[in-house]
Amino acid sequence: MDLNQPLLYTAPGTSSLVEMSCPAATASSFDPPSSSNLIPHSIQHTIWTGAVTNNGEPSCNFETHASDFRSLQDPSADDVIYLGQRSRKRRAVAEAIDTDDAAMRIGSVLSNRKFACDDEDCAGQTFARLAELRRHHFTHHAVDKPNFWCHVPTCPRSVSRGGEAFHRRDKLVAHVKSMHS
Repeated sequence: MDLNQPLLYTAPGTSSLVEMSCPAATASSFDPPSSSNLIPHSIQHTIWTGAVTNNGEPSCNFETHASDFRSLQDPSADDVIYLGQRSRKRRAVAEAIDTDDAAMRIGSVLSNRKFACDDEDCAGQTFARLAELRRHHFTHHAVDKPNFWCHVPTCPRSVSRGGEAFHRRDKLVAHVKSMHS
């Protein structure tokens, strides 16, 4: 079996799939999370972001996609959904983070297949797509948010005026088009 290729499994009794991507794994190091590490649920799945670790070492990444809700499942365990890092930049950031803090809960998948933010300040806020939940999390809740400043020196949103930065590039572009064009 080639462990460099993603492994797809159909969960027993359902149409849910699990994708295990283990680029650096060998047959002896492949060890997906045990059912004791899974969080129980009643009407929702848990969404995590970050690397799944095995004894402090990076292990397999479990990924989900809004289109087919890939989930971890075995006959005795409940569902948990993980988000894996896709880009080299994100992978490098994840490797720089202490492995104990690498997995962080960002939201839940509700029984109606909507994605909900788990932050107390966002109670009841749902998203149709997983990408929207991730964008919301990184815009509003992430510790190290990117800053995009307006390039017009007289603008209140510029660095020179000490204004508030935009945390999304598309919001800066919209600001420049509407305010400075």
